[in-house]
Amino acid sequence: MLKSPYQRTIWLDVDCQVRGSIDDLFTKCVNEAGIAIAIAPEDEDSQLINIYQ
Repeated sequence: MLKSPYQRTIWLDVDCQVRGSIDDLFTKCVNEAGIAIAIAPEDEDSQLINIYQ
């Protein structure tokens, strides 16, 4: 990712299913620290987890 030829790069796992626009992800990654978003394992407490570095 550090050698990406683009100003902004989004890494998606190979098994990721994109079901809509990801344009908002590009607008969110405007800082040098970046942003990471992950889905917790599926269970009754599953939720979206945002981790800002």
